[in-house]
Amino acid sequence: MITATIPPSLGLILYGFVGEVSIGKLFIAGIIPGFMMMAFLMATVAFTSHKYHYDMPDPDMKRVTIKEIILDLKDSIWALLFPIILIVGIRFGLFTPSEAGAFAVVYALVIGKFVYKELTWENFKEALKDSYIDNGAIILIIALAGIFGYALSLENVPGLLGSALTGITKNPQIMLIIIVLFLAVAGMFVDSNVNVLLLTPIFLPLVKSMGVDPVHFGILMMTIVTMGCMTPPVGTALYTVCQILDAPLEDYIRQTMPFYAAVILLVIVLIFIPDVVMFLPNLIY
Repeated sequence: MITATIPPSLGLILYGFVGEVSIGKLFIAGIIPGFMMMAFLMATVAFTSHKYHYDMPDPDMKRVTIKEIILDLKDSIWALLFPIILIVGIRFGLFTPSEAGAFAVVYALVIGKFVYKELTWENFKEALKDSYIDNGAIILIIALAGIFGYALSLENVPGLLGSALTGITKNPQIMLIIIVLFLAVAGMFVDSNVNVLLLTPIFLPLVKSMGVDPVHFGILMMTIVTMGCMTPPVGTALYTVCQILDAPLEDYIRQTMPFYAAVILLVIVLIFIPDVVMFLPNLIY
């Protein structure tokens, strides 16, 4: 089964950094599409469960009570508050996106050690090691993407590509559909963060020239490229899940087709109803 989330904060930060777009607006804009994606995927789960007659693990299992929900909420409230604190902090100028990253580290350390009491020295060292590797890879990608972006500007690739695409259509919705289809294919072969760093300088000037808000385009872009982590042939999440669950790759791909369709349907809705994305940013900012 495929899993999807709202456009991840790292991707939005990279997009905002490369495209010089307000990261606070991007975070706010992802809230309604995130809830919509949850609804779309829940409906897909209900449909596939009914179609394939999935049974409950335990026929005698009782429904979750309100009391149990409140107890679970009490246990998870500190984790649930975390993204809210980040969004509110950035929105009201308590800290910049870079400072928000430092705050996130301190918050996770304090909550993990003193509230949940699950953070051990070994876990801390492992997390530190993983962060070194991830940050090193991202810094290398940003450095190389900067060179690539300079070469694109030098050769006027955005202008040439824009002329080619505008020759196909001048309708912004049709243009967004073409770009989204391209991003979906690119996501099958290239990591989502690399796609953001390399393709944002190409596509963002084009869609802006057609009157598309860069915040709207950022949510569309991050929604579709992150799906690439779960699509063959180079989906990192795909192989990780199949390895953990010992699931055949063919079965995984066949069972996830309805979920791919649900995500693409959501993106199409967001393309033709941009106010769904822009309502909260326009309201708050």
